[in-house]
Amino acid sequence: MTHVRTLATILLLLTGAAHAQDNGGNGAAPIAVGQETRAWVDLQTGGTAASSVDRSMPGDIAERVYQRHADSFAKPIPNSLGREAFVGEGGGE
Repeated sequence: MTHVRTLATILLLLTGAAHAQDNGGNGAAPIAVGQETRAWVDLQTGGTAASSVDRSMPGDIAERVYQRHADSFAKPIPNSLGREAFVGEGGGE
């Protein structure tokens, strides 16, 4: 449930940031999050619409996911990322 609340918080922050960008940075007040967005977030955090089907992750997959997560700490976080860091071979524009 903590992960759902964290996701909901991030969603609200991103929604606010998107609205702030929409005003063109002209100093206008950001648009408030609407009722539909709040209802959507409440639906996610409330758990009342959650599936009753257990979708647990098989052990071998869970182990690989955990290992990938653990391996991500092997390299330091760079101070900045250039565009080339996001464009793979043969991809991009």
